Amino acid sequence: MYFDVPKAASTTIRRALFQNKSSASLRNPKKELASYLKFTFVRNPWDRMVSNWKMFTTQPRRIAQLRTMTNEDLTEFDHFVEFAVSKGNHHWQPQVLFTPDKLDFTGKVEHFDRDMNRLLRAMGREPLELEKRNTTNRNHYHDYYNSPSTIDQVAKLYRDDIERFDYQF
Repeated sequence: MYFDVPKAASTTIRRALFQNKSSASLRNPKKELASYLKFTFVRNPWDRMVSNWKMFTTQPRRIAQLRTMTNEDLTEFDHFVEFAVSKGNHHWQPQVLFTPDKLDFTGKVEHFDRDMNRLLRAMGREPLELEKRNTTNRNHYHDYYNSPSTIDQVAKLYRDDIERFDYQF
C-alpha cells in the first residue's frame, strides 16, 4: 500500500509499480490492511521546496494554478518560500501529513534507485531500471538558499518531516 507524497518521485513510483493505478483502496481494501506492505518515499524538505518553486514558476499549467492563489510575483525563490509557508497546498504540505506513523518501508528520493530496489526485493519483485519522470535540470538545492531566514522558514514548515525522516540542510 503506497502512501503517495507529492514531489517525492510519486509519478515514477506510480508508473513503475501500479501503471498509474492504485493497487488498493483504503475505502475498499482487497484484504486485511495489516497484510499489506505499507510504504512511502520522502524527500529532503529543502530540496522539495526548490522542486515546488521550479515546477510552479516554469510549467504553464502550474503557473496558471499559482495565479489562482496569488497575484504576487513569486519568480524569486525567497518570495515563493514566504508564500508557501503562509498558503497551504498539497504539493508543499509536510510529508508527515501523507504518511502514517507506522510503515514497513520508507525510501528516500536522495537514494531512489537503491531504496526502490530494496522495496522491490521486499515485495518479491525483480529490480528495475526506472525512467525518472518530472525531473528538472537545476543546481543543488543549497544554491537556492541565499539567506539563513529562508533556510529557517523551510525548517519551521517541515519541522516534523526533518525529525521523523532524519533530514538536515
